Amino acid sequence: MLGLPYIIFVTILHSHTKHTCPEINHLFLRRFRDWHQGKEIKLSSKQLTSSLEDYIEVISNNLKQHQKVRAIDISRELNVSRASVSEALKRLADMGLINYSRYDVISITEEGEKAAQRVINRHNLLKSFFTEILGLEENEAAENACRIEHVITENVYEKLTGYLEFNREHPEFAQSFLSSKRK
Repeated sequence: MLGLPYIIFVTILHSHTKHTCPEINHLFLRRFRDWHQGKEIKLSSKQLTSSLEDYIEVISNNLKQHQKVRAIDISRELNVSRASVSEALKRLADMGLINYSRYDVISITEEGEKAAQRVINRHNLLKSFFTEILGLEENEAAENACRIEHVITENVYEKLTGYLEFNREHPEFAQSFLSSKRK
């Protein structure tokens, strides 16, 4: 039995939410039930669009480098309008990945940092693969990693990780491959 918190939540959801779609209400109810029962609620990066993954990655990186991030910083780094940034920040806040209110400091939640770290890990893995295995220059490797990081599956990520680890343990294989491609 979910009890009083559940009844209060359902009442608020049905009377105040802008989401009248039954599927969305069902999702909220299922997440609330899971939370109330002490189950871990996972927000996978698969729920994020590639655009939102870019935003959460930029937020995390800026917080690590500068201890703060502003909407204007995100706008400049992603080369998008302030209105686009505001909309994305609202969506990330609604998903519980950041804390954001207009004209206030942006902070990242624990779940947001986990999501950002998944994106950053995929980016770093791909960039390493492109530079170490394929011999691409840093800029080209980073540019391609940014494009591909949003679409690789967990299976591909794990296999690439294993391949990179193998090549780091046996660099002669990567070197012979690169030598053969330079001829």
